[in-house]
Formats: sequence, structure tokens, C-alpha cells
Amino acid sequence: MTRKTYSPQFKADAIKRLAKESAAAIAADLGVAHSMIHAWRKKQTSSKKNKPPPKPATKSNSVRDAIGFLRHARKIGRVEDTVYLLSMLALATLEGKL
Repeated sequence: MTRKTYSPQFKADAIKRLAKESAAAIAADLGVAHSMIHAWRKKQTSSKKNKPPPKPATKSNSVRDAIGFLRHARKIGRVEDTVYLLSMLALATLEGKL
């Protein structure tokens, strides 16, 4: 027996329907188990790529917090956040705020 795979768009459409319909009704309509609908929603909401990165460090935050932010931004591929924070840290260091 071959496992059926569903496109990300199919899953997203099913999850959107949860706002108006029950998982059981959606599952019956789509021909999937209702537990799949819940699993797709859980995976979508817990996905790291959907979470925004932490706010950049300010003068009141510690350098350790800034390093944690840099690691998180690098892990999720947010290069622009990494570059922004590095420039803010350099500026704060030059101004004597860190």
C-alpha cells in the first residue's frame, strides 16, 4: 500500500477551513483522517520558520541576548536581521553604550 502525500497548499487550505468547520467535517470531505488535520495545524503553528525572530538587542539588553538573537537569525536564514544587529552592536560599541 502506497502512502498518499498532500501538497502544502492542500494542507493550508484544510487548515484555513478549521475556522468555519470541524476537523471531522473537513476530513470527511477531503477523505483524510481528522487527526491528520490536527497534525497539519500543529506542525504549521509550531514551525520555526513561521515564528518571528526575537527583537534586536537594545542598549539595555546584554551582549549575551544579542548573541542569542544572532544565532537564531542565522539558524532560520534571516541574513538581513543578522546584518542589522551586527551593525547596531558595532554602533553601540563605538558610542560606548555597551
